[in-house]
Amino acid sequence: MFGTSKNRLDFYVYSPNGNFGVDVFYPNTIKTLQSNVNIKMSKYEGFKENLYFVVANSEIDQESLIAFIQKKKKPLTPNTTLISLDAFMNMIRNMKAYPNPIR
Repeated sequence: MFGTSKNRLDFYVYSPNGNFGVDVFYPNTIKTLQSNVNIKMSKYEGFKENLYFVVANSEIDQESLIAFIQKKKKPLTPNTTLISLDAFMNMIRNMKAYPNPIR
């Protein structure tokens, strides 16, 4: 069952564009990226909303992630996106937010 102590997202975002989960991690190399992604894929197997695996290592750019995904034998689930931190930040800047009820 998703939501146990071993299966916690770093962020769960409620958005007018649709709710989504975020798991941020820092692989040192593409090799460690591979093992991290494989572990995360099984960890979040039951997650139904959009899920973003955000790579915080700026030395691994979005082009490298795209190449990694294309070579991967077991593809990511359709609701999962592997994305660099820069690309993720650019994406969420354009998302709508709920109005702040405190204003």
